[in-house]
Amino acid sequence: PLGVPGPLKKRRPAPDEYLLRVVSCSPIEPDKRLDLLIEGIAGMEQGCLEWVHIGDGSDRKRILALAHQKLDSKPGIRYHFLGPFSREELYSWYAENPVDVLLSVSRSESVPAAMLEAMANHIFVAATAVDRVTDVVDGESGLLLPPDPTAEQLSRFLEALCGMNKELFQQKSELAYRTWEAAFSAERNCVRFVRELAGLPV
Repeated sequence: PLGVPGPLKKRRPAPDEYLLRVVSCSPIEPDKRLDLLIEGIAGMEQGCLEWVHIGDGSDRKRILALAHQKLDSKPGIRYHFLGPFSREELYSWYAENPVDVLLSVSRSESVPAAMLEAMANHIFVAATAVDRVTDVVDGESGLLLPPDPTAEQLSRFLEALCGMNKELFQQKSELAYRTWEAAFSAERNCVRFVRELAGLPV
């Protein structure tokens, strides 16, 4: 893939309040396993998390009902379903809202554009190691989960993130941005591609 565009504007700094801010961005379809993510959040022993999902799809009604059932009475947990965004709307939302990590527990992923868009906006990615994800995410600039994690594994993983120092989030976010800038910047890659087609030095 040629990559994705860079950020529209600089992100706002996160408030001092300690809270793990997780975003997921995908169609609401069975292969994205949002039900598994909900079960993982519900299984946390100590709540400290705000989850925002961006996207829509055929499984929305079931997933919303499951979230209400599992998370509404869970102390320390907040969640929001924002619906579908255009890329410009997504980038604007990233700029205006604090996010610690983009989390994907998808069963399959062809071109992980949502992950690249997060990295372009200084957000590091934690994702299941499926398909093309490992071309984009590694253990240095992000975190890789097993391809088929259990809900309990997700609960413990989220608890570990809740205990992670915010400076480590910032370091990983900067590494994620540098990875995007070096390999997945659409502006840079499109110019390089055109020069290659024209037979010019890259």
